[in-house]
Amino acid sequence: MKNAIAYIRVSRQTDVSSIHSVETQKSMIQSFADRNGIEILEWFEDVNVSGGKSNRVNLSKAVSLAKRTNSYILVRDLTRLSRKASECLRLLSECDVIDSTLGIEADPKILGLMSLFGQWEREACSVRQKQTIAYLRKQDPSRKFGNPKALEIGRVTSARNRSAEADEFAMKLAPLVMTEETLQVVALKLMSIGIKTRRGGDRWSPKTVRSLRLRIERLSNL
Repeated sequence: MKNAIAYIRVSRQTDVSSIHSVETQKSMIQSFADRNGIEILEWFEDVNVSGGKSNRVNLSKAVSLAKRTNSYILVRDLTRLSRKASECLRLLSECDVIDSTLGIEADPKILGLMSLFGQWEREACSVRQKQTIAYLRKQDPSRKFGNPKALEIGRVTSARNRSAEADEFAMKLAPLVMTEETLQVVALKLMSIGIKTRRGGDRWSPKTVRSLRLRIERLSNL
């Protein structure tokens, strides 16, 4: 019986029915292990982690344990290890990997080639997608792309984050801004000591200082 360390990676854990969800990956890996006489010694998961990120805590732990126990790394497919062919090849050189979609017969050379093909396919698809979107936008500039609900959630979340950042910035400057000095004097003072605006600009205007004071007053009354 072969021993294996199971590894799961999910970029965004939003839908348990997704083929990339933790639940689906775990079910597929366990089913494959049962069919092929593989004993899974331990499970590791990296959730909400991009496949392009190389430094993953639980992947490092899985690889380390696989080396110590002379076990395989078992994944649903190679994309769970990494979206980068170079990173996949590095991992394949460090430990034995089983891709449940390719089977136990796939040796490191086959896995290496598949990682290269996978990256090439993703890059080609990305280029075609960008070209298609550019063409459609040219035909209809008002056309919107993506899931409307997801886009709206993204806009709301982005606006909330920007507001929180603006509030934090305002409160940090409160001791310099909330004085008896005129707006013009405060603006000149901020520039003289090298304080940049929230957008990284070098110039402060009385209008900007006034807006900052109003935000600080609002936050102070909450």
